[in-house]
Amino acid sequence: MGNSQTANLLSSGEETWVSQFNEVALRSEVSFWRDMIQARSEDLPAEAVERMHYALALAEHRLVELYASAPGGASSRVVDFDRARKRASADH
Repeated sequence: MGNSQTANLLSSGEETWVSQFNEVALRSEVSFWRDMIQARSEDLPAEAVERMHYALALAEHRLVELYASAPGGASSRVVDFDRARKRASADH
């Protein structure tokens, strides 16, 4: 009586939105950890710094996996947020 196929619960438009949301969330996480590492205090224990580096590497890895799994090679549409931020601050 059971069906061995899983149902696709999202339409293609919803899948695109979810993918874009995941990309934004992961990019935010990468940016957060980079900022935390850059702004860390010298008094911070080495274990805490190591965990921050691990969290950054994990977020970056998950972002790369997201691009690798995207149909059509979404990595070709990657926006360099660091470059965009520098350009925006130079404009102001």
